[in-house]
Amino acid sequence: MDDLEFMQGFGNRVRKGLRYKQQNHHPMTQHTLAEKTGMHYTLVSKYIRGKRMPSAAHAVQIAEALGVDIGWLLGCGSHAHE
Repeated sequence: MDDLEFMQGFGNRVRKGLRYKQQNHHPMTQHTLAEKTGMHYTLVSKYIRGKRMPSAAHAVQIAEALGVDIGWLLGCGSHAHE
């Protein structure tokens, strides 16, 4: 897997995590995710659009905020939710 594929897959999984939160009555937007992680919303947007490679620390923060498994978020696991 090259960097572009990784970034696009990561972004897709972040979007799925946001949808999961909404379906379970815990609405979360990109802005809310940015606030919960302490990141600027434009950085979160770049991650979601597959335009920027997340650092390990940011990937962990996003996984924790979404309540998803870090392995799944990074494309290494099959189960999304902890």
